[in-house]
Amino acid sequence: MHRNHLDIETLLKQHDMVYEAAPLEWEQGFLLGNGNLGAVIWGDGAPTNFTLNRMDAWDQRNNLDFGPDGNYRSLRKLLDEGQVEKAAGLYNTRQEIPYPTCVFIGGIRLEFGSEPKAFEGRLSLFDATAAGTVSLDNGQARFSSFIHAQKDLLVLEVELEGDATFKYTPEVDCQILHSPQADATADHADTLKAWGYPPAETGSEGVLSWHVQQIPDSGAYCVMWAVQEDPQARRFTLLLSVELCPDGDPLAVARNRMDEALESGRQALYEEHSSWWQAYWQKSALTVPDSRLENLYYVEMYKLACNTIGRIPATTQGVWITGGPDYHLNLNLQQSYWPVYTSNHLELGNSLYDVFFEMLPRFQEFCRDFYGWDGAMANGAIAPNGACVPCTFQWSFWTGSGPWVAHHFWLHYLYSQDEVFLRDKAYPFMREFMNFFVGYLEKGEDGLYHLPWDSSPEFEYLMGWDVTCSLALIRFLAESLLKSQDILGLSDPDVPKWEEILNHLTPYPEDE
Repeated sequence: MHRNHLDIETLLKQHDMVYEAAPLEWEQGFLLGNGNLGAVIWGDGAPTNFTLNRMDAWDQRNNLDFGPDGNYRSLRKLLDEGQVEKAAGLYNTRQEIPYPTCVFIGGIRLEFGSEPKAFEGRLSLFDATAAGTVSLDNGQARFSSFIHAQKDLLVLEVELEGDATFKYTPEVDCQILHSPQADATADHADTLKAWGYPPAETGSEGVLSWHVQQIPDSGAYCVMWAVQEDPQARRFTLLLSVELCPDGDPLAVARNRMDEALESGRQALYEEHSSWWQAYWQKSALTVPDSRLENLYYVEMYKLACNTIGRIPATTQGVWITGGPDYHLNLNLQQSYWPVYTSNHLELGNSLYDVFFEMLPRFQEFCRDFYGWDGAMANGAIAPNGACVPCTFQWSFWTGSGPWVAHHFWLHYLYSQDEVFLRDKAYPFMREFMNFFVGYLEKGEDGLYHLPWDSSPEFEYLMGWDVTCSLALIRFLAESLLKSQDILGLSDPDVPKWEEILNHLTPYPEDE
């Protein structure tokens, strides 16, 4: 039956994540995020942990060096000679000091003074709020928390009953994913010192406390927090902000954020946050006979928004990380964004298009320097600034990484019909990756263009010629660029090259 006025709040409530026991493992916790700042809430109250992440907190130094003779000609010679293992050894992007890498910012630990006996909780999708009750030997502790949808601010409220107490411990020392020591036995302090990190700057003033960490050649971040107490109601409100500045002073930015938050108060912040999420959910709805499938849809649409409404796109592990939160362009990034088109949430792709378009000069530079011709080539695993991160060489050099991202640019045009976007972003992005293939493809004795050594995404570590997925992406690029000529009224001088390739590209491989 068609429903013109769907009660989205009631619909979503039946899909909330309900906890009848405490999430004792990190992976089981409540998930909160706004694309920049993420938190996972887990633990039974002895303690309850808020594990934090700032999506763009990265050591962005680039340590990748293939040596003076490291280029496509050298790599190609090894592959043609069958020396795949030697090629892997020389062109594996796993470096001894694996820059760039993400930086972990720690979290907050809560304790309530006695042994927990029971736990119940709920993650509300409608307003993106996590709430839980910890039953203790001598009382009860209730918490409610959200990350503001438009401000890099975590808000936590705790109410106590009986003899329960409230203790919070910031654990915000910087940690990094990899260790430079071969035996990996050094603690984080030794690792940070070896990598040139200065000691953190800490301080407090009034209700504010802070922790500022400089990241060498990559800016700095500030974790700032404040706790307000209402003794009569036995209520505590903790506000926490994580601000990152590539240039400038994150302490000043965090102080402004916290001053505004303290002046606004918890209720006003919640109303702003809740209004954003209500508007988000009103843009589309879906009901299906399978309740578990319907639940999966809404939970994933919640997680998608938590990871895409910030400044940079969703990484492989998203705004909630345990390790390796980079961009894997051989499926992971692309599949994360497929729902934005049919769900009427085209805005969730904006950070993807903006940031990857900013990366285009880096992709062009790598194409010129390593391959020796104009175009663009994106490595298969990259940091938020486009630099290559540690990865197996077959995946790093898969030729379809950038073109598969370009397919999202084209999808955005198809669903939006935004010709300005097509002209200014999608077309130039697709064009550069097509021109990589103009230099890479080789014409055989059969008169057809063939694709030299390549691999299939997420398919072991094998390499061969005329990889099906890459051939499909070449066809997509050529066809889309040719269609764009009529749409935009263009006469690109490279059209004859693209038509020649499209008309003479080798068919997909077939077996008997």
